Amino acid sequence: MKRVAWGMALVLSAGALSAASVEDVLRRLERAEGEIKTLSFDYRQTARLSVGKTETAVSGRVSFQRPDRFRIETAGPAAQTVVSDGTHLWIHTPAHKQVIKDTLKGLLGASGVPAGLGSFQWKVADLKKEFNVAVDDTAGGTPVLVLTPQAGGETVVRLWIDMDTGVAVKTALSADTVKTDVTLSNVRVNPRLAKSLFRFKPPAGTEVLDMPVAAP
Repeated sequence: MKRVAWGMALVLSAGALSAASVEDVLRRLERAEGEIKTLSFDYRQTARLSVGKTETAVSGRVSFQRPDRFRIETAGPAAQTVVSDGTHLWIHTPAHKQVIKDTLKGLLGASGVPAGLGSFQWKVADLKKEFNVAVDDTAGGTPVLVLTPQAGGETVVRLWIDMDTGVAVKTALSADTVKTDVTLSNVRVNPRLAKSLFRFKPPAGTEVLDMPVAAP
């Protein structure tokens, strides 16, 4: 996937959900790109690896401002903060007393960004170019957008769309060896977000790694 993060505001029309066509969905998503300027929510992510059958779970809070400003705060033992001001990206891991800094483009898709949260930056034009798009209307209640890469491969992305808020309240990413689910709660559409959320100042005593590291 060429785009990460991160575009999550996906909206459907208020017609009969089970009868929604791909064209209906995509037209509504294009409108939503202009309607939703800011977004905040709590999330829980679970990842299951087929090798060893291990499962991990993380949770946190996300604040997003179009087009490229966001703050992702992951809680728990693996606490981490990811901040983008639209140009630069910081990944702060308190346990390591370390911050990785790069351009947003340079670290787009970095492992510091929880998988499955990237859908809030996707645009319909990109979806059409990169994915075969279908609507699963058999899930019941909430329509599900199903994305499979046009380039082939085992990856499948499924997006559950909440019509009232216009947000993908669940994302499921299935690949060859891993399955990742992200579920949102406490979703707020177009909240007023402080500018300070998208700025980052390394705490005292924190090592800052500027990327890319120059070759010796």
